[in-house]
Amino acid sequence: MECTPTAEAEIDNNIFPEWTALPNGTFNAGRLSHVGQFFFDDEVNSVVDKMHPYTANPLKDRTRNWRDSLNIFEDSHGPEGQFNPVFRLEFLGGVISQGLAGFITMGVNGSASLDNWWKG
Repeated sequence: MECTPTAEAEIDNNIFPEWTALPNGTFNAGRLSHVGQFFFDDEVNSVVDKMHPYTANPLKDRTRNWRDSLNIFEDSHGPEGQFNPVFRLEFLGGVISQGLAGFITMGVNGSASLDNWWKG
């Protein structure tokens, strides 16, 4: 999970169909075709929030999925909602503390070209 300053539990995704590998193991991004987020079920988040190391997170008021800053979760349930941005989770053991594996399928318009406003 990603703990951001707003305490959201989501995974950001940016799709660059064109990129160049750099010698230091990073990459130089080319054309950007998709920006989005994937989410974990809020019930799972509530359980994980009570486990170490998340109990040490100073941001105790986690932003819930329907309040994400980009409205992706909310939009997925609105009139244009043709997708589910929540991972399907499988337990790796008998209890959540033994781990989870998340699965999701997404489609991307590979010919799309978005402004890569973050050049960092």
